[in-house]
Amino acid sequence: MARKSENQESEQENATKKTIEKKSKKNTKKKPKTGLIFWAGFAIIIMICFLVARGRIASVLKETDFFNEVTGSEPALITDLINSQDTNTEEKSEKESKKTKKISKSEKSDKTSKSEKTKKKTKDETITVNERNESELTERAEIVSKAEKEAQKESQKEQTEKVETTTKTEKNETENKTQVEQKQMMSINLCFVHIDDSDGSIIRMESVRSVEKNDSPLTTAINALLAGPNMSEIQKGCVSLIPQNSRLLGVRISNRTAILNFSEDFMFNTYSVQGQITQLMQIVYTATSFSTIDNVQFLIEGQKVEYIGGEGVWIGSPLSRFSFK
Repeated sequence: MARKSENQESEQENATKKTIEKKSKKNTKKKPKTGLIFWAGFAIIIMICFLVARGRIASVLKETDFFNEVTGSEPALITDLINSQDTNTEEKSEKESKKTKKISKSEKSDKTSKSEKTKKKTKDETITVNERNESELTERAEIVSKAEKEAQKESQKEQTEKVETTTKTEKNETENKTQVEQKQMMSINLCFVHIDDSDGSIIRMESVRSVEKNDSPLTTAINALLAGPNMSEIQKGCVSLIPQNSRLLGVRISNRTAILNFSEDFMFNTYSVQGQITQLMQIVYTATSFSTIDNVQFLIEGQKVEYIGGEGVWIGSPLSRFSFK
């Protein structure tokens, strides 16, 4: 049994050695084939590169003048290769130019189509804008027309109001004028005096005034006389010697005699006797300017007094114009 096992082991070792030897033989056989294939492929690649770049190689060799330096003459093959390269270059340039032209034409057509689209779009936008502008203008025109109509209505209203106001004013003025015209006026004669600067003499000056007609013209005349001369009368030199603050308390006419009741201030005159005589004369001449009065009876505070002033000027009886001749 031991021998059998030994024999089996020896046989297995031999078989293993044989398989290893076979594999090594195969590898030695395959290596030369693999090297040939590599070099063949490398040569093919070089040939392809040469064929592709033969024109460039030929042009480089011609430029460097390689063959003239080495062999003394340039092979015809080099010239043919350069010419073929030039031809190919020209063909390539023509193709490229044609391609460029086609591209430019297509670009032009694209640009043209784009410009047409842009123009169309711009035209559409312009039409839309114009339509909007027209609608806006229409709206504005409507607004303006409404505003103008309202302004016209307001102006017409204002004109109507002005006309009405003017009419009312004219009516009022006419009524006032009519009322003034309807008011009857009357003339009153007032007696003032003028004092001569040269000798101090007193000169009687009568002034005519136009006043509104009333039922008591004598009272109106005496009150106007007590108030004194107006501006125009002063400019003429008129003055009054009736004591200031003298007031007319009452008026009564009886048998062509005017009975005039004065306040107590009427009794005291600062111009002495001549002033007292002058004040009485002014009252008498003013009262007797009315056709219904011939003389005047003076009363002081409702009482009959015989004299006025300290020296005494008679007023106990009625006085007429003849009393001052």
